[in-house]
Amino acid sequence: MIETMLSGGVDAFVISPLQSDSVASVIGEQSIPILTVDTDAEIPGKISFVGTGNEVAAYQGGEFAAKQAGEGAKAVIIGGVEGNATSDARQAGFTKALEDNGIEVVAVQYAQSNPDTAASVMENMITAQGGDIQIVCCHNDDTAAGASNACKQNGLEDAIIIGFDGCQSGVQNVIDGTVTATCAQAAYSMGYQAVEAAVAAINGEKVEEFVDTGCSVVSA
Repeated sequence: MIETMLSGGVDAFVISPLQSDSVASVIGEQSIPILTVDTDAEIPGKISFVGTGNEVAAYQGGEFAAKQAGEGAKAVIIGGVEGNATSDARQAGFTKALEDNGIEVVAVQYAQSNPDTAASVMENMITAQGGDIQIVCCHNDDTAAGASNACKQNGLEDAIIIGFDGCQSGVQNVIDGTVTATCAQAAYSMGYQAVEAAVAAINGEKVEEFVDTGCSVVSA
């Protein structure tokens, strides 16, 4: 699809790269403006990344959880894919917010963004910590849902569980009370502002290297 689009004589190209290295190799050197949206990647000719400042957004979620739990609480973090730039940024944001507010991070594990794997990981952490966990910060809403199931099944029903993305199912989990809050990305704004930036680049206007579309912590 990338090759077909680029061969069609486009003036700018906006892409959300799931596999950054593969996308970069297929796009190659281009004389037109390249913009990444939602997920960043090092692509020759890229002029801008439009998306969430993941570390800042995760900090907001971690800070919300810390204030709910109070100083001295213990937290665990369930990540997405270790080594992925987005996961690393969210990991850093959650950790800093929790530690800044007197929360001890007792375990960090990764669940490949799979709810079943997250449930298994959460169960193992509950066992390892003897159930002494007050906060669970997750890198996405599916992971939070899996962690929530494990907490419920293992008697950890008062844990504060934070998701990330603000997708429809994630927000519904907040409404239902199975997840405490989610760090909601501005998906509509990402799409809009990415195209807006692409048009500006075509017109020779200055475009910021990073356009932060923001985040809001959605709780009940």
